[in-house]
Amino acid sequence: MEELRIGRRAIGSGHSPYVVAEIGANHNGDMALCRRTIDAAKQAGADAAKFQSWSRKSLVGRAEYERNTRWAKKDPSALTLEQAVEKYQLTPEQHREVAAYCRKDDITFLSSCFSQEEVDLLESLDVPAYKIASMDVNHWPLLEYVAGTGKPVILSTGMATLGEIEAALGVLSRRSSGPVVLLHCVSIYPCPPAEVNLRNIPTLQAAFGLPVGLSDHSLGNAIAFFQAHLKRP
Repeated sequence: MEELRIGRRAIGSGHSPYVVAEIGANHNGDMALCRRTIDAAKQAGADAAKFQSWSRKSLVGRAEYERNTRWAKKDPSALTLEQAVEKYQLTPEQHREVAAYCRKDDITFLSSCFSQEEVDLLESLDVPAYKIASMDVNHWPLLEYVAGTGKPVILSTGMATLGEIEAALGVLSRRSSGPVVLLHCVSIYPCPPAEVNLRNIPTLQAAFGLPVGLSDHSLGNAIAFFQAHLKRP
């Protein structure tokens, strides 16, 4: 089975779990809160703090912005979808601030990218790997662009069939991508324990011969502990 490295850590069979703290957009646009979440991730023993790199233009289409005003109609003071995306994005300058703070805290800075512009931004920050959200498994232009960096790719699979995963891996390999790790994921927020389906992890390992991790949307930490002890094929 393929092994990869993210920063100083080796990932794959025989190595301890690589723990990524998903901060995403939970900083709410508040950089003081963002720094506190990075500190908390480091104190909890996470290997990496992961964010999401998107902008008002790259995340949502104009038609959806124009359609999605229902919350503002219920409460005139509430943000529209477009206003919320604008408020909670990380600007390029904030990206640089977050990456520098992660270096100071000695925790790896990672981020999901959603467009070529954001890949360029993350390249300028020398990220050691790229995370692809499951909704972008069939976003071939983005996959090709990320593969062109030659860096490891963390590919989430929550919204993909086995065939779509196979096609995505084909796109990455044609562009000489770095090593790939798959994430088993159930795209329900939160995911009920009965729906987690951890046995899909050995299924993905057997199908593709790659390291497979868990993108956990369940409440609490019981599922993650159970997954760490799941028997591998």
